[in-house]
Amino acid sequence: MQNNTFIPDWQQSFVRETAIRRLLILEGSVNDIFYDPQQRQYLTLPEHLRRIIERNPNYPFTIFGVWDQIDGLRFQDDLMRDRFLKAVQAASNPARKTQNSQAYDMGTPVIPANPGKLYPDPADLMAAVRQVLQKELPVLILDHTQHLVTQPDHPDTNERNWILQLKKCILDNQVIPINSDTLRNNSGLFILLTSNLGNIPPSIYQSDPRVKLINIPCPSRPERKNFFLRHIDDLRCQWPKSTQAGGQGIIADQNELAEIFADLTDQFKLIDMKQLLALSMLTPEPLLPEKLLNLYKLGD
Repeated sequence: MQNNTFIPDWQQSFVRETAIRRLLILEGSVNDIFYDPQQRQYLTLPEHLRRIIERNPNYPFTIFGVWDQIDGLRFQDDLMRDRFLKAVQAASNPARKTQNSQAYDMGTPVIPANPGKLYPDPADLMAAVRQVLQKELPVLILDHTQHLVTQPDHPDTNERNWILQLKKCILDNQVIPINSDTLRNNSGLFILLTSNLGNIPPSIYQSDPRVKLINIPCPSRPERKNFFLRHIDDLRCQWPKSTQAGGQGIIADQNELAEIFADLTDQFKLIDMKQLLALSMLTPEPLLPEKLLNLYKLGD
């Protein structure tokens, strides 16, 4: 029977480290698709991480945002977007006092109907997030970060600016209480996604216990087998003979066919396997698994 409860090692690390780190750098197969067994959907990595965080009752985070240099900062709904902008304004314009020392509210920001991109510049984003950290517990995913720095070992002035802003965001306050309450509560979380760790300046993560690197590998063999079991009805191929002892002349069953494809697709991403399914439906006649893989990889 298909095992939908299998949790990859990297995801177990993510769940554990989210509770204790300030910055996680996820590198490797970050541009793949990921399976959500609860909703039975395939997701991009940012959406997959959002669901993991929201389903964990131990996470105290109040705002979840995703940022890249093309689309800027975006949220799952307008309410969370407004909450972020109000926190920025509250930190920028704290309540002032009148002559009788009574504080009065500066009001809430007016959100235009079509404000365009929020903070396309990473330095502006980090400056805003530092303000939000005074009021909220945000989770911020920075996607495609391998494109943000031209020379990781020698970033230019603008690049050093946003890197310094990020480092200041993940530093603790000047007074650091340690007790049962503070140990259970994080102070905001940053997640950097990169397909190439070599393009991330080492100064961001080296020798800092607040930062954790997590590698996302290609799907493991159990993940690949589960994928083909889920989509066995969508897989059009010539079914091979059984490899079980005494099975000469017997057509392989679904489990055996999934085992065969799991072996043949080592180092495949889920997006590769999705495209393999699509290719199997386009061949003039069903092919044996090995021939279908050769057609996909080599065009032959």
